[in-house]
Order: sequence, then C-alpha cells, then structure tokens
Amino acid sequence: MQRFASELVRQALALNGDGPNFTTDIVPDTARGTGKGIAGSVVNLLTVAHVIEPVGITGVDGTWYQHRVKSKRESCKARFLDVHRLASVGAAREFLRRNGVAVLETAVQEELL
Repeated sequence: MQRFASELVRQALALNGDGPNFTTDIVPDTARGTGKGIAGSVVNLLTVAHVIEPVGITGVDGTWYQHRVKSKRESCKARFLDVHRLASVGAAREFLRRNGVAVLETAVQEELL
C-alpha cells in the first residue's frame, strides 16, 4: 500500500500541465501490487490525511456528486474511477518526504504553493 500511495502522490505532483485532476490510473502497473482493494484503501487514507481531495459538484438540492470517469487502463475499460486532486502541494511533498521518495521541484508546482 505504501508503494502505491507514494507513486500516486508522486505522479500527481508530476502531472504539471495536464491539469490538477487525476484518477488511480496514473499509478503504473509495477507499483500496483497484487491485492484487491489497494487503490480504494490508499485513496481513502490519503483523503483522510488531507493529501488528496475528491473532485465533484454540489447539486442545487445540496447533494454531493463525485466526478467519475472511465478507466483508461486496458484491463479496466468498463470501470468508473473517482477523480481527485492534490489538497496541497506542500502536503504532497511532505508525504513523499516522510516516505523517503525524492521529488523534483518544478515551476508549476511552485506556483501552486
């Protein structure tokens, strides 16, 4: 789970010009592990830790609607995934630092601070 979480946050920081939103599809297969439910567990833990946050809208009746998109992974084409964004670039960097993952500084990431 730690490898998946670190890679998810690292890839989210590396997105730069692709926009701030992402799904778990950004994690390469080599960092996914073999257990079922790893992605969902990691997303939940990172959300509770305020490293990432869900993307969606609140309807006129006050109901929250999570933004969801179809997976782009070949083996998961029919699966819908929740869309997230980094809650804070600083929190993402700190998460990676605490987990021993080196992060390159970029101009886009600096602007987000």
